[in-house]
Amino acid sequence: MNNNYLLKELTEENIREIFEYDYKNFEIEKDLNKEMLTKLGMTYAIIYNYDCVVTDYISNIELDYENMMEARFFNDDAEIRIFNDDNIKGIIFKEGENCKSIKNKYILYPRYGEKSQNKRYAHELIIKKYINYDDDNQAYINYVKPSKLVFTGGVEQ
Repeated sequence: MNNNYLLKELTEENIREIFEYDYKNFEIEKDLNKEMLTKLGMTYAIIYNYDCVVTDYISNIELDYENMMEARFFNDDAEIRIFNDDNIKGIIFKEGENCKSIKNKYILYPRYGEKSQNKRYAHELIIKKYINYDDDNQAYINYVKPSKLVFTGGVEQ
């Protein structure tokens, strides 16, 4: 069984290994901000807060870890996923070469990003379903991640 992707805990060592980004004394709540996410190559965000859901470009978001239940920061081949279960923790997903996946497109309920004065909202979400094979060579979906947000209204960044 060859997943052909990396799925690891969000730690300083794994950020260094996967993204080749050297950061000392990494703490999620203190250091994982939109500048760092952009440097790691993340483009889009889906943030599930207690009071709203935000779907926007990373450059447009404000992170409030006290209000956040879960967040997914992603591009076409990588994802950083944050969970708030009494303490903030996360995982890193990075696609390898020749990774087998299926793309699906979903229409989203109209929801404005944080800069709603632009009347921009994510209209579609493209996801990837990663395929793996069991011992009998039967295919199954092993991981699902968002891949791209498609925006309508406003100007694409």
